[in-house]
Amino acid sequence: MWPIQQFIFEETGEADILRFCTPAHGPASPPNARWSEYELRSAEALDTPYVPKNSLKGSEARAKDLYGTAATYYFPTGVSHAILGGILAAFDARDTVLVGRNIHRSVLAALAITGARILWMDPGSLWFQFRAEHLKDAINKSGKISGVVLTNPSYEGHLSDIEGIFEICLSHDIKLLIDESLGSHWMMSPLLPKSAVHVGADLVFHSLHKKVGALVPAALLHVPRRSRLSSSQVERHVDLVRSTSPSNLVLLSTEWAIQSICPNPSHLPDLIQNCRRLTETLVPHQAPDVLSIDIHASDPMVVHLLPRNKDPVSLAEALYEVGLDYEHADRRGIVYFVSPWMDPPNISFLMRILLERLAMPSRGRPCKANPFRYPMPRMALDFWTSIRSERSRVCSLKHALGSVSCTLIADCPPGIPLLSPGEIISESHLEILGERNVEILDRGATR
Repeated sequence: MWPIQQFIFEETGEADILRFCTPAHGPASPPNARWSEYELRSAEALDTPYVPKNSLKGSEARAKDLYGTAATYYFPTGVSHAILGGILAAFDARDTVLVGRNIHRSVLAALAITGARILWMDPGSLWFQFRAEHLKDAINKSGKISGVVLTNPSYEGHLSDIEGIFEICLSHDIKLLIDESLGSHWMMSPLLPKSAVHVGADLVFHSLHKKVGALVPAALLHVPRRSRLSSSQVERHVDLVRSTSPSNLVLLSTEWAIQSICPNPSHLPDLIQNCRRLTETLVPHQAPDVLSIDIHASDPMVVHLLPRNKDPVSLAEALYEVGLDYEHADRRGIVYFVSPWMDPPNISFLMRILLERLAMPSRGRPCKANPFRYPMPRMALDFWTSIRSERSRVCSLKHALGSVSCTLIADCPPGIPLLSPGEIISESHLEILGERNVEILDRGATR
């Protein structure tokens, strides 16, 4: 077999694994359940003719009504393209934009294309929970700010005060864009956090495969009703970056995923209740001297655990061996994503196995006293100047300390830049990234 075929064959053969990770589609999710109606014999016929524009616009109009937005646009090529279209509509070279330290790498690329000045914002907390006062402080320090781009929820499922931040943005005439890729399921129940679509933002981005269950590239760009950007202005930029030959299968799964949001599954309240019970039970097994996780400011369908005296990676791998797949594991802890289509008893099974393993003696190195923390970038040059420099050379990180990076390195998942073009390379990068080669700007290069 060729490598991709071999990988897919092996992955689809793991039928006994409980998947607490992306993508959310499985046998019980509506998008996957409906594929059986068409079967593989229909795939070629479905994906050959292009969906007529009037059909696409009609579907987007129905999605707009369901979400309660001024406009909703389909992006069958991924949320990165939705972010590009939205940022092009919102900003230009005259703007200065604050970005959260945990933004996706696509935000940097999109802002670089606009020519906007990028300023980093860090709430000072491990889990990127931004508050209104963080934005006030950044405005006071930075002067004139045109826009803010934040990720909510964080990768670990923790929430920022988007409502309070939006009110500050309104009072200062600042545009607010929210990457809500990991909150696309929040519309499914009032027991889940409120979406920025309704709380307040100028643009909101959703990735439908992560939690709702569409095919992997399915994404949405929402223009909320309170947005200060007109739908016509956004649509002009959407048309610039959307593919002219989208996958019909991805568009179809987008439609099915949106339909599955309302009415939501009847078991969802029980599932959410089981998730909350799981998190509350596991709190005593976290390390209170190292971090504090506010379970009341979190998405209940994300289980984020930093175990006491256990190495998170070793624990996650041990749990995988007994049939529990995880979303991510490193010094930040273990992250499990719960799909809305999962059976509630599966959460009880996860809790039982976790508690058993947490009570066992540790066999690996314990969690460090100082957990992983993203370094705040110290920027020497702008993104484009450094990434397009002709005067650069490749060397190891160890020999690049103090130099300016021409390389973009992102932790994927979830695509958070660990090293950005224009950033000064420090000891913290060496600690996080280890010995790998990077391209650096030769001293004196200014192009």
